[in-house]
Amino acid sequence: MQRLRARWVFPVARPPLSGGEVEIADGRVLSVSEPTGRPAVDLGDVAILPGLVNAHTHLEFSGLAQPLAPGRSFSEWIAAIVAERRARQAAGPNSNVRQRGLEEALHSGAVVIGDIETSSDKPPVPPPGARLVRFRELLSLDPDALDERLATAAQHLDSSTTAPHVVRGLSPHAPYSVHPRLLEKAIGLASVHGAPVAMHVAETREELELLRSGTGPLVDLFRTWGVWREDAIPRGIRPHDILQVLAHAPRSLVVHGNFLTDDELDVIAASPGMSVVYCPRTHAYFGHPDYPLAGMLARGINVALGTDSRASNPDLSLWRDVQTAARLHPDIPGEQLLRMATINGARALGLEAEFGVLAPGRTASLAVIRLPRAPESDFHGLLRAEDSEVVRVMAAGEWLRVP
Repeated sequence: MQRLRARWVFPVARPPLSGGEVEIADGRVLSVSEPTGRPAVDLGDVAILPGLVNAHTHLEFSGLAQPLAPGRSFSEWIAAIVAERRARQAAGPNSNVRQRGLEEALHSGAVVIGDIETSSDKPPVPPPGARLVRFRELLSLDPDALDERLATAAQHLDSSTTAPHVVRGLSPHAPYSVHPRLLEKAIGLASVHGAPVAMHVAETREELELLRSGTGPLVDLFRTWGVWREDAIPRGIRPHDILQVLAHAPRSLVVHGNFLTDDELDVIAASPGMSVVYCPRTHAYFGHPDYPLAGMLARGINVALGTDSRASNPDLSLWRDVQTAARLHPDIPGEQLLRMATINGARALGLEAEFGVLAPGRTASLAVIRLPRAPESDFHGLLRAEDSEVVRVMAAGEWLRVP
């Protein structure tokens, strides 16, 4: 058994505790309390949080030293993404890239990671006390490829092949790259298996143009690749139509949602199993207009945070995305930002019974944040400080990272 003490403990499910203590045994939280006076390991000028939840990333790009195609259009970035993937695949299997990415995300404080995978190569392995949600990406505009894609999805969801500490889900890539029948069938398959579904929706204006009129840079790119199907996507559809389909999944993650309209936000708010994943640094990387975060939160939408990948983000530290969100949205309370990085992400991925809060019986998976020396009139403000950083990470009572 071990008892940890810190300047602040943030259980998330209840108010912060000054000088609080967390008691742990057998990989579980036994208690979270005010100072007891009993012997404890004092971690010092830090905050103890629930382990963070990175609800959306692409670990396959973790070998990149810097984001791809800076300053270019979204379609040019997509072309760079595909070129990088093809070059990597031509070089042969390399399971170390995704494993390195997983370890980077873990050491940055995230004990739950939602990863989009595009192949059946050997997946990364999370440690006990952490979770990897493996979303198998599906994409094709070709109706003749429907059976093949669904067979891949069914094989991925086969519970007999599920490893410990791994959850399986599906990721129909985006409205512009997935045939409507493939999307509907994938949602039906996910429903049978009780699996979560993640989809990039309303990510860019180029996407909206393709859906509206079947024109634009993405169509030109698809024609270059020979994969565009003129009759695959009905003209005039909107993210609203896609959301209506996603709402039938047991849990669905609307990834990005940069250009969602008020009526589309209303659809999400009316769907209990639907969440939005906001990737602040990726949003800033593309120079999108202000993110509609306040409107989402005002409607009670469950908003989680993600890093996206190193193709649009310099690293996989979810804490840096928390800090970016705090800077871009100064009117959002620190308490809400913390929930977005913890319990909201756990709820989006269907793991709220184990992760996202510090409470008796939960997995003892923690992130420890070094705090600035500053007045404590706003204790959540300490977390928002730019010089706060993750210094320790625990999973199931075992330290994965220490100073």
